[in-house]
Amino acid sequence: PISVNPTFVYNHGIEGYSPSPLGFWREGVGSSSFRLDARYLDAWQFGLAYTSYHGEQERTRNLDRDTLAASVSYAF
Repeated sequence: PISVNPTFVYNHGIEGYSPSPLGFWREGVGSSSFRLDARYLDAWQFGLAYTSYHGEQERTRNLDRDTLAASVSYAF
């Protein structure tokens, strides 16, 4: 009656930079995300996710923007 689904995503800029103003690709900058979803009796669903940003301080502004998200839902 319980199913668990973990997900891990790792992003890292290997080499190079995006042209401005689309600068989303930065060398040496990335993020790591982990999400855990669980279902109970196909009625309850629980989710927990965490994202951490990493890289050189001068190349990104996202280093202090780690996020945590939680969700609960019930289907009837």
